[in-house]
Amino acid sequence: MDDSHSVDTTPQLPTLHMGVNALAPGSACLIGPLKETCPIPATVVAVCLYDSERVSYQVAWWDGRSRRCEWLESCEVKPAKNSPLKTVGFRLQGGTEP
Repeated sequence: MDDSHSVDTTPQLPTLHMGVNALAPGSACLIGPLKETCPIPATVVAVCLYDSERVSYQVAWWDGRSRRCEWLESCEVKPAKNSPLKTVGFRLQGGTEP
């Protein structure tokens, strides 16, 4: 029997894409209130995705001779000029939408 013309009957699982735009770890950013005239330069250390609409960043910066590191909400973190947002997320197969 010739199997060269057989059809693959393996069921195909649906693919679910979940992602948000966020700064990648290592990205330069500016922190402080949105209307701050002298924002503080910082670096993104970690990113926490809560859901498709909420992102928090762990950022580090120098305050004189002291290094500071805090978790901030995305509204308190602005990308530096050369730090574009990246799509961060997951591709799930076979699952149902959460």
